[in-house]
Amino acid sequence: MSQLFVRTGINFSSCQHALTHIGEEMLAKGVVYESYPQALIEREATFPTGIALERHAVAIPHCEAVHAISPAIYLIRPDTPVNFQQADDSLRIFQKPESHRRVF
Repeated sequence: MSQLFVRTGINFSSCQHALTHIGEEMLAKGVVYESYPQALIEREATFPTGIALERHAVAIPHCEAVHAISPAIYLIRPDTPVNFQQADDSLRIFQKPESHRRVF
């Protein structure tokens, strides 16, 4: 069975800061291997996970399962938006086509 961790009332200065936090927290909870934090950052850099929905935006950072000890989900709702690169680079969902970043 998967473990669920939830965090609110937190702010991040950047997506890098958020990813670092996720890596450290998941390590501290004992659900990932030491390789997880770096794998998470590398995966997000190569394959961004930001998704713009109709009224909201989300990011679903993750990496290969080989970095996990056990199934877990860490749900974070920061107090202020965090910029993540959009997963779909088609620009179909942007208000301003010249922008490739969106606040998630």
